[in-house]
Amino acid sequence: MAMEHYYKLLDDHIQSLNSKFREKFSIKQSLYDDIILVLRDGWGDSQLKFWVHKNFKLAKNGDQDLVYEIKSNCPIVTYENMYMKIKECHERVTHQGRDQTWLQVKARYSWIPIYCVKLFISQCSECFNKKSFLNPIAVKPVVSMGYLTRLQMDFIDMRNVQDEKYKWILHIMDHFTKFSWAYSLKSKEVKSVADKLLQQFYSFGAPRILQSDNGKEFVAKVIKELKTSWIDLTIINGRSQNSQTHAFVEHNNQILKLTLYKWIQLNNCKNWSKGLAQVVYSINSSSTQSIKITPYEKVFGPKSSYDIDMWQVLSTQDVVNEEDLPQDVIDKLKEYENQTNVVETTTPLNIKNSLTSLSLVPQISLDLTLPTVLSSKIHMSHQMKNKQRSELLANEQIESNDTEKESNSRKAYSMCNNQRLRSETEAMDMTITFKRRKLFHDALHQY
Repeated sequence: MAMEHYYKLLDDHIQSLNSKFREKFSIKQSLYDDIILVLRDGWGDSQLKFWVHKNFKLAKNGDQDLVYEIKSNCPIVTYENMYMKIKECHERVTHQGRDQTWLQVKARYSWIPIYCVKLFISQCSECFNKKSFLNPIAVKPVVSMGYLTRLQMDFIDMRNVQDEKYKWILHIMDHFTKFSWAYSLKSKEVKSVADKLLQQFYSFGAPRILQSDNGKEFVAKVIKELKTSWIDLTIINGRSQNSQTHAFVEHNNQILKLTLYKWIQLNNCKNWSKGLAQVVYSINSSSTQSIKITPYEKVFGPKSSYDIDMWQVLSTQDVVNEEDLPQDVIDKLKEYENQTNVVETTTPLNIKNSLTSLSLVPQISLDLTLPTVLSSKIHMSHQMKNKQRSELLANEQIESNDTEKESNSRKAYSMCNNQRLRSETEAMDMTITFKRRKLFHDALHQY
C-alpha cells in the first residue's frame, strides 16, 4: 500500500513537469531493455545509439546483463525498482534522514533523482515520529595527526532498556577518521573496560592517546589494567575534556543511541546487544560531514560499486557455494588476487632499492682550470690579447654548459626517483588498506 501511494505521488510530480523533462526524469523498464539491445546487438536508430553509447555501458554478471552509467560507474535503477532501492538504502543507514540516504543512493546507484529520495523520506512512517538529531556543534579542534592517534571513549546508559545483564555501552571513536566501535557491558568496572579495549587493540592496534569523559583518573586506572596484560604498551592519558568537547562526544553518543532504538523498533526486539554491531556498521558506512566520506572508507579505502552490485545479484540467484560461481566472476576474483599478491611481494623490494638508489646520486666534479692572466707589465700584442680573450670566453661557455647539463641531469634523476617512490608508496597504501579491511571484517564476525 505504501509503494502504491508513493508511485501515485511520484506520477503526479512527473506529470507536473515540462514535457521535455518527463521522459528524462527516469528510465522505465522498456527503455532499459532497449539500451541493452543497443549496447549488446547494435539495435536502434542513430539518435538512440548516439545517446546510449555516450551515457551507458554494459556489464556482464553471469548470464545477466547490467547497464551502468559511464559518468558515475554505478548501475542504472529503473522506474519500477526505484522504491525498493531507496528503501534498501534508507534502511541501510538505519533511518538517519534524507542526507544520509541520498549519499548512500548516490554511492550505489544512478538515475535516481533526489526528489524521489525526498518523497520517500516524507512518506516513511518510521522517520515521521523520530526525534531529530542535535545540530553539529562548532568546537575548537582537538589535535590528531592520523588514524589511531587519539581515541575518545564514553559510556551510554542503557539501564532503561536492559538486555539481560547488559546495562551499558562502551562507545569508542577514533577522532581523526570518526570510526566507531561499541561494546555491551554489564558494569562500568575498570577490568570490564580494559578487556574490551584489549580485544580491540589486538585487532586494530593501540592508540597513542586515550581520552575519556570520565576523567583522567579513570583513564589512568584503565591504562594500568591494560599494562598487566600488555606490558610494553605505551598510551598517553589524554587531557580532561572541556565543555565543548564533552558536548561533541554526547552528540555522537546520541546518534548511536537513537539509531539503536530505531533498530529495536524495526526488529521488535529488546535484546539490543544483538543489533549493536549492525548499528555501528551502519554508522561507519554513512558519510560524515566533517570528513566528507564514510569512516569505513577513511580507514579501509573506497568500496567498488560493481563489487557490491555483483554480490547482490549472486545473492538473488541463490549462489551459496564457491563451486557454483559463474566463470566470469571467478576470473575477476583471480585477477583481484593476482593484483594483491603482486603488490604485497614487490613493494618491499622496490622500496628498499629506491632508498638505496637515493644514496647513489652521481656527484659530478668539474676540473676546469682557467688560463692564468698575464701581468699587465708584460707587453702583449693586439692579436695575442684577442686570442686570450676568445679562449677565456670559450672556457667560460664550456663551464656554463657542463654546469647546466649537471643540473638537468640531477633534476631528471630526482624526478625519476620521486615518480618511483610515489608509485611504490601508493602500492604500499593499497596493501595496508587490504590488510585493514580484512582485520575489520574478522573483528566484525567476532561480535
